[in-house]
Amino acid sequence: MEGGRGKPIEWEGTIPLLTSRFYLADLVTAVAISAAAVHVLVLLAGLAFEGRPVLLPWQFGVFGGLGLLALFVIVTLVVFPGGVDATFRVDDEGVSVRAGSRIRKVNRGVLWLALLSGRAGTMGAAMLAQSREDTFVSYADVRGLWLHPGPRVI
Repeated sequence: MEGGRGKPIEWEGTIPLLTSRFYLADLVTAVAISAAAVHVLVLLAGLAFEGRPVLLPWQFGVFGGLGLLALFVIVTLVVFPGGVDATFRVDDEGVSVRAGSRIRKVNRGVLWLALLSGRAGTMGAAMLAQSREDTFVSYADVRGLWLHPGPRVI
């Protein structure tokens, strides 16, 4: 590190997925928000096009959400059974995370399949995943930290 004050710290590790309360909490939150968003969009579409609210039955959100959760769990078990590998680096500038080779290969494969499908939304999602393989967070961008010393998670 040129001009830096300290020596960078770098290590490799595996990020657990299905056994991580953090991943599972984010997964459940994302599915719940998605189910709620579908209900709101259908309600608004009913107001806009039919002049009255259209309400989906509660079972749609519950079973749709459970179906999405099951799909995510199955994909995670098949594609990333032990979690995902990453390289972490902490230096004077900030923190960086580099995705492991397995997730990079999966992202390339998904991108090729998306290109073959010709669907713009699928290609965009695949390109977004690929763009997040190397992530850097500058200390200037950090607004707060949540420390979990037991599982050694920040």
